[in-house]
Amino acid sequence: ARVWSLMRTSLRRGGWFAGNLIGDRDEWAGQPGETYLEEAAARALFDGMEIVRWDVEDGVGPAFSRPKHWHVFDVVARLPGGAASR
Repeated sequence: ARVWSLMRTSLRRGGWFAGNLIGDRDEWAGQPGETYLEEAAARALFDGMEIVRWDVEDGVGPAFSRPKHWHVFDVVARLPGGAASR
């Protein structure tokens, strides 16, 4: 929550966010000290922002040592206002 709060407060009006969030169905979900989100909770983080792109990866793919089940939200979002353009 602290990191997300810092990210949100650091965005200027019209500022962009691009990043990945790990979903609750990821094979690594439940690791101590990590955050894994249901899709509704992940979307709620962007309340008040325009979600420009939202892609979900939910399947087996390569990892460091072996294939694993990934559940990842790839997000591009924009805080309204300001002079930033697309």
